[in-house]
Parts: sequence; C-alpha cells; structure tokens
Amino acid sequence: MRKLKDFASLYRVPIILFFVALAPRLLYVLWMDPGNISPDGFVWMDIARDLAAGKGYGDNWRSPIYSYFLAALFYFKPDGLLLVRIAQSVVGALTALNVYYIGKSIFNKRAGILAGLLLAVYPYLIYYCGDILKETLFTFLITLTVASLLLARERPGAAWKIAAGVISGITVLCKSTVLPFMALAAIWHVFIARRGSFPESARGFGIILLFMGLTISPWTYRNYLEYHRFVLVETRGAEHFWLANNPVAARFENIPHLDVERLPDKYAVWCDTADYQRILDTQPPAEADRTFFREAVAFIVRDKPAYLRLMALRLVHFWRLSPRVATRTNKLIALATSGWMIPLGFLGMALSWRAYWRGTSLLIMLIFSFTAVHIMFWAMIRYRVPIDPFVIIFAGFSIDVFLDKFHPARSGPDAGGN
Repeated sequence: MRKLKDFASLYRVPIILFFVALAPRLLYVLWMDPGNISPDGFVWMDIARDLAAGKGYGDNWRSPIYSYFLAALFYFKPDGLLLVRIAQSVVGALTALNVYYIGKSIFNKRAGILAGLLLAVYPYLIYYCGDILKETLFTFLITLTVASLLLARERPGAAWKIAAGVISGITVLCKSTVLPFMALAAIWHVFIARRGSFPESARGFGIILLFMGLTISPWTYRNYLEYHRFVLVETRGAEHFWLANNPVAARFENIPHLDVERLPDKYAVWCDTADYQRILDTQPPAEADRTFFREAVAFIVRDKPAYLRLMALRLVHFWRLSPRVATRTNKLIALATSGWMIPLGFLGMALSWRAYWRGTSLLIMLIFSFTAVHIMFWAMIRYRVPIDPFVIIFAGFSIDVFLDKFHPARSGPDAGGN
C-alpha cells in the first residue's frame, strides 16, 4: 500500500493530465459523425487493411509507421474505426505528458503543467483524434523525440542516447519532414547544450544518429528492392516539390475565404493537370521524379519573384490563426484558442530567451525547420499542428511569468531550468 501511495504521489500530475486530456478526446470521437473522414483517410485505411490481411505494402509511396499503427488495430477489428479513434485519443492524451515533461525540463514544473493543460483542450489536436490521418501519431512522436533528446542530454550513459536514436528513427518513418530538424538537433547537442567535452558530446550524438539510421535502414532497403534506387523513406518527394512550385501553383495559394466544411474541388487546382499526367504516363517512376525536380527548379530560377510570393503566401497560411476554408463556427473556435495561444507562445519565446536559451533553442530550431520545409512545399494549418505543442509550451511559460507577477512565490528557474 505504501508503494502504491508513493507511486500516486510521484505521478499524480502526469496521471491527472492524462485523464484531463483523454476526456475531451473520447467525448469528441464518441459524439462525432462516424463517416466524417478526410479523403486521405480512406487511402490510409486501404493500405492498413491490406497489411492486416497479409497482402503487404505494395508500391505505395507513403511512409510506413502510421499504416502499421492502423494495421495493428484493423488486425483485431477490420471495421474498427471507433477503435482507431479511441487509440488515437489515448495517443493524444499521452502527448500532453510529453509536453508536461518538456516544459518542466526546460522551464519549471508549473510551466509544464500549464502547457499540458493547454494542450489537453487544444481543439485542433482533439479534432485530429477523430480523423484517419497521421497528425495525432506524428505529434506524439515528435514531442517524444524532443523529450528523448532532452533526456539524452541530461542523463549519462549510452542507453538514453540509443533510446533517443530509435525514437527519432520511428518519427522519421512516420514523416520525413523531421529530418532537417535532426541536423539542427546535432548542432544543439554538440555545441549549444553540450555537457562535457566536445569529443564526448559528438560521440553522444553520433550514437543517436547511428541508432536512428539503423531504425530507418530496413525500410530504406525495402525501398531499394521495390524501386531499384535509393529512397530513404518516401518516394514522390520531387513530384510534390513540382506540384508546389509550378506556374499554376499560385491558384491554390490564393483560395478565397470560404465558410464551408471542405474545399470544393474547383478550387483544388495547383498544376497543369495535362502536363502532370503526361509526365506520369510517359516516364517510369524514377525518371518522372527527376523530371519533376528539374521542372520545379527551372520554374524557381526562371521566375524568382513568383516563387518568393508563393513562399510568402505559404508562410502566412502556415501560421494562420484561423483556417481559410472552414465553417464559421470552426473559425471562431480557432480564433478563441490558437488565436491567443500562438501569439502568447511567440511572446514566451522572447521572454524566455535570456534565461533559458540553452533549452529553448532546441524547440525554436524545430519550429523554424518545420516552417522552412513547408513554405518550400505545402503550407497549411494541418501540417503546422504537430509543432503547435511546442508553441503551447512557450505559451505555458508566458502564463507562468504572468502568474509570478501576481504570486511571486518562486523566483528563478526550478526543476529542469537552465
């Protein structure tokens, strides 16, 4: 009984945060229209059901982790959409614990609790628990990656670094846009947040990279067998680069504000469809990929002002406080939540920099790298959602600072501060 009490005392905050985050997610997925699935969701379900039935992955270009996550659930219940949504609700609630740990580790316990509570009720993250998309799982994995990198810095020994490498590799296999961040994380680990000598820090991050590579390598080998060329995680990267950077792409980036649930098909035009189909139909996949890349680069070189305008538009779209295409109610909900959390988060970056820069620089690197990648490819709120938890951590710190103004019971950083 004493051990049980000690456990409850030690983990009281994480347990409470988990259930506070789980409750709204379960209420939403149980209440929502069961047929409310994004078009991409049906594709993910088809892949997962083939996997669960033993048909393999085929030549599908998508990254594997979310497919296998769904397949594991469909193996037990082939029509288990509710099971998927409940599982995603649990994953979403666990994300609140990652956020709590990161906030506590970099700032202090109260800032971590505040960040966890904000994330628990954040509407975007609740919404994606109900859709069949990778955002919920990826958000959990990227927050777990950052938490593991902080642990690998703080704790001696190779075990924590091996764990960070494996977790990072799984995250890359969920969505490869995290790769540029890992390059920046190496700089952070070796130069900014270094514990010990330079060779020791370099060896430590070398272990992380080694095990990240070992985790990714079986999938890369599978891609080589399937496509007869080196493909680290996902194919069709050059194709998507061209779709985002061609003379017609500005049409998609200039969609007007619409008070509708989904984007009408007539507005979803981002390329010359005849030219697109010609490349796909007349060239094998590897050659088509090279053609897409060459044409995208040629467009950028030929019309730099148009490309810069596209990047500026995407930057605005990526950090919008409310969607361009959504019902009026959903836009109001977004403004009532991200509308103040995101500005408060950026304020927190400024307020925390002087005292906490060694820790916060890792989060800022992640936010910067994701923004940079998406303004070169696709930029929409859905793709920003996985890094919203890190902005929320800064928002939690801002609230913590304001609370100190009224109740200055604590001075300076406590547990986990730099």
